[in-house]
Amino acid sequence: MGTLTANTISTTYKNLLFQKADNKLYYTNASDVDTEITTLASPMAFTGKITATAGIELDNNIIYASDGGTTITLDTSDNVAITGDLIVTGNDIKSGNIGSSTTAITLSSANVAIAGDLTVTGNDIKSNGGTTALTLSSDDVTVVGDLTVTGTSSGKLTLGSDADGTDRTIVFGHSTLKTVMGIDDDQDVFAINTDAAFESANDLEIDASGNVTIPTGELRITKIAYTDGDDALTINDGGSLTSAGNLTLGGHLLFGGSSPYLQFLDAQGFILKSESATYITASSSSIAITKGVSISNTLTATGTASFTGNKGTDPGTGITGGTGTICKNMVERNGDIIKTTIIVDVTGLRHSAAADIIGVDGTSNPCYLTRVVTGTNGAIFSGRMTCLEQPTVQDMDLYGASESTGVEDGAISSLTEKQIINGGTQSAGTVTLFDNANLPAANDYLYFVCQSSGDADYSAGKFLIEMWGTAS
Repeated sequence: MGTLTANTISTTYKNLLFQKADNKLYYTNASDVDTEITTLASPMAFTGKITATAGIELDNNIIYASDGGTTITLDTSDNVAITGDLIVTGNDIKSGNIGSSTTAITLSSANVAIAGDLTVTGNDIKSNGGTTALTLSSDDVTVVGDLTVTGTSSGKLTLGSDADGTDRTIVFGHSTLKTVMGIDDDQDVFAINTDAAFESANDLEIDASGNVTIPTGELRITKIAYTDGDDALTINDGGSLTSAGNLTLGGHLLFGGSSPYLQFLDAQGFILKSESATYITASSSSIAITKGVSISNTLTATGTASFTGNKGTDPGTGITGGTGTICKNMVERNGDIIKTTIIVDVTGLRHSAAADIIGVDGTSNPCYLTRVVTGTNGAIFSGRMTCLEQPTVQDMDLYGASESTGVEDGAISSLTEKQIINGGTQSAGTVTLFDNANLPAANDYLYFVCQSSGDADYSAGKFLIEMWGTAS
């Protein structure tokens, strides 16, 4: 094709794109008027690459998609607005410029990594529903909703650094009962206090040794259990306390109130004892005191006082085996003077021969009335025997011997003996004193001996033996 002149183009070739000498691009319109391309009425389509060495300037500040939709909008302040989604195939969003840039955000699937600091100038971080979840103010953070810490790796939530000088607190807001808990630095304790701040005496304190202190209030619980879960103490309505096991007191047991009392609910009673000795045994009907009792003031008994333990050595079975026979004793102490009382009914016993020991007929068991023990009866210094009922056989004597082996029909002389009372003829009311030269010695056994001849059973005869001794 040859060269076309401007005239030829304008008159012959209609709607052609051409260049004039002014280096501008023109086309001819329907009126054969040469028109600059900038005034094209419809868009131009290029199948090849467009290279603009001086750049591209958009007069309307819009870049369109193939369907004519506004994809990117520019403004004169160099801002860019993307109408749809921004896809970053390189996964990095950088700050700086083309020649020198730093990765600020890295994308990986649906995850986002921020290389530097995240600054929220609006101070709110919202959930996907648009509701504010966190509000920032200086270095403080307010959680609007619930805060859940799963702690799948360590299960640990740490408040504050490992340093002294500052309280570490969690505050529970409430119009009536605001409460604070955490570390009270002034006292070095973990504390809970129903107030907005810690005080010198908090409601509950736990020190470094694990001791729990409730300085101001009360501990109100129903049960106290051991570490294995077994109930130890139960606190009942009204203030009563029930112990499931033994209760050990390191101090005193004090009773207060207008009418305090100690009550044992077990029908079998109770036992008061030390680790190795029993002091008091109580049942539904009696109290037995097995150790000495010291009374510094008057003891008043409005009922019957029974002292079953105030007794000496029991008689031998050669005496107690008699039918109708009685041989009982009592020991009482006033100050350092000890009195021993023995009541004997010889009914059911037998006298075989003069100077023989009285006892159950034919028995081989010992026939002593009692044994004199210094710790129980004292050191004997006097005594007497009173006939309360005349015996079947007269001349009842009282002997002491160092042996316990004397039996009925046995001669008293076979023992290491001494005559304490020479009874003679006796009737009701006869009183015979101990021989002061032959007083019962420590550990002597007392025997009844009849000096009358003959062989006879006793159907009557009652005697009261009394002797006094001094406590060692």
